Amino acid sequence: MNPVCKEYKFSSHALRQMFSRKISTTEAISVASDGEIISEYPDDNPFPSFLLFKIIDDRPIHAVLAVDSEKQFCIFVTLYEPSLAIWMNDYKTKRKL
Repeated sequence: MNPVCKEYKFSSHALRQMFSRKISTTEAISVASDGEIISEYPDDNPFPSFLLFKIIDDRPIHAVLAVDSEKQFCIFVTLYEPSLAIWMNDYKTKRKL
């Protein structure tokens, strides 16, 4: 089950990545709300985070989302198109490098 986010915020890094990779706010929120969690980072600070994956219009997108469960807001840490040099064809499994 995806994190509950009543409000979304974007780190400056995420905004730069979105702009350079032409990922819209609508696409980012779609990944957060409907994407598949492929990795969890419960020890991240200041909030636990998740790596989410979704294909939008034949384009794979990964989002790292930090979640404040108590206040139910989420912060996009970064967004990107996963590279097949790093990820398997499913875009969910990292290659052994």
